[in-house]
Amino acid sequence: MFDNEFIRVSSCNPRYFEYESGAPFLPIGVNLCFQRYITDDGEALAMFEKEIRHFAENGGNLIRVWCGVALLNLEPELEGMFSAEKLENMKALVAIAKKNHVRIKFTLEHFRTVTPRKERELFTGAVTFQQPIYHTSRGGSCENMTDYFTKDAPRKNLLKKLEILSREFAGEPAVMGWELWNELNAVDAPRNVWLPWLEMMVAEMHRLFPRQLIMQSLGSFDCLESFANYAAVGRVPGIDVGQIHRYLEPGADLDICRGALDLLEADATRETLELFPERPVFVAETGAAAYHHSGPSHLYEQDRAGILLFDGVFTPFFCGVAGCGHFWHWDQFYIGLHDHWKIFSLFAETVAGVDPVRENFTVHQRESGRLRFYGLSGRTQQLWLLRDKRNDWQHEFNEGIAPELLAEMEIPLAALTSQTVSGVSFFAPWDGTRGALAIHDGKITLPRFHRALILKIQR
Repeated sequence: MFDNEFIRVSSCNPRYFEYESGAPFLPIGVNLCFQRYITDDGEALAMFEKEIRHFAENGGNLIRVWCGVALLNLEPELEGMFSAEKLENMKALVAIAKKNHVRIKFTLEHFRTVTPRKERELFTGAVTFQQPIYHTSRGGSCENMTDYFTKDAPRKNLLKKLEILSREFAGEPAVMGWELWNELNAVDAPRNVWLPWLEMMVAEMHRLFPRQLIMQSLGSFDCLESFANYAAVGRVPGIDVGQIHRYLEPGADLDICRGALDLLEADATRETLELFPERPVFVAETGAAAYHHSGPSHLYEQDRAGILLFDGVFTPFFCGVAGCGHFWHWDQFYIGLHDHWKIFSLFAETVAGVDPVRENFTVHQRESGRLRFYGLSGRTQQLWLLRDKRNDWQHEFNEGIAPELLAEMEIPLAALTSQTVSGVSFFAPWDGTRGALAIHDGKITLPRFHRALILKIQR
């Protein structure tokens, strides 16, 4: 219905998105950035089509794709030599997404060095973060990444590439937006080098893609240095959407990144909303990683139910993100391994018919002895995610404690809302039950559920 409309930041509520007609767009997104093990372009596009179709069938409507990988890299051999074949691949991918009513966020670059170096991500299936075609030894214009960000030649070359992309895609509504660089602070150059480049390029992106959203990402928000980096990007004029990356990771400096995933997501959302005021925000990468991001987490093999994905997808929205959280490890490492795509269908059912722009949600959190409550309070309804505090990855995987079936817990409505209530309904995503709850003496009795429960309170 809205396939021919661009998506923009809402003119009524800048924390959410809308179509050009003013109808709400609630992103249900995932990272689907590249094909790890497929080298043939035709086979890679066929796998993208299969994954995008499956994602869309489960309610998904937004994917993130990296342009700098072999399938789509417009400069596969030499700096300034642009490939018509790779551009056709990109057009084919956009056509696949459009056919399935899915929008794309393209990430333009992800390389961190123009010279060979030992990379942290050495596990099988990891992409390379080196781009030697820009080095002088390969006929390029740079000796290092500082050259790339400060010299005229690489900047002019990038603008030529962007002009090609603008001619093809600036008028394509299926492309929701562009991210300039994956985790820009991870490059071999300090912030005082890459930040002025970013400020300049954001302005160029708005000139070249005036109807599409411009974004930037940084590495996992897991250490003290993250605060300064994210604050700096949050001040860059023209960044349309705030983004945060954060992972459950045993080597993280911040304690919050080593505990319950719902708490990690809630804290990530709070930080992003503070650092990117008056804008929609995404938890744009999340998941579980091995020590210092040396690979995917060992927890994935054990998570046959998808509890990590559930917390990563659901919690950010109930804490104020413009849509669901965007999980990483989409393929054989986790989501594809266990066919966890159904988690997205549970989220799609939860938000069906919800208009966050009209509701003008405010965020609330509560906590009892047994439950954490993540709430959105709007003009006509409240949405609450109730999470069992005694159930998380540590209990289920490390201690082998099965989730307890909770029953007949009484909740006073006054603890959740001060407004007059016309009705309360529930959805128990892990149990597949849904229905209405009776109100007696200002209280509701929760249905039987385990792990999590969704409440909808109608005013």
